[in-house]
Amino acid sequence: MPELTDLLSRAILPEPATIIREGGVINDGFDTELDELRAIQNNCGEFLIALEVRERNRTGIANLKVEYNRVHGFYIEVTNANALKVRKTTAAGRR
Repeated sequence: MPELTDLLSRAILPEPATIIREGGVINDGFDTELDELRAIQNNCGEFLIALEVRERNRTGIANLKVEYNRVHGFYIEVTNANALKVRKTTAAGRR
């Protein structure tokens, strides 16, 4: 089955990791979404800065912060004074 052989040779690294849950099995460039997720993982700091800038521009909240921790994951922090702006921005996005 040459088609299957070709697919597997493009998908799997020549020397994949022995433990699948650690990653290191699928070739870069095989799946666009996986490549994007790897880029976020490898460049988390840059991703957070870009997300923060985008959300500040979208909401108009200059002191908005995007943070990450292992318990909650990614979260957006705003002051209580800006909470109403967040509700309005979120509600406007649902329309």
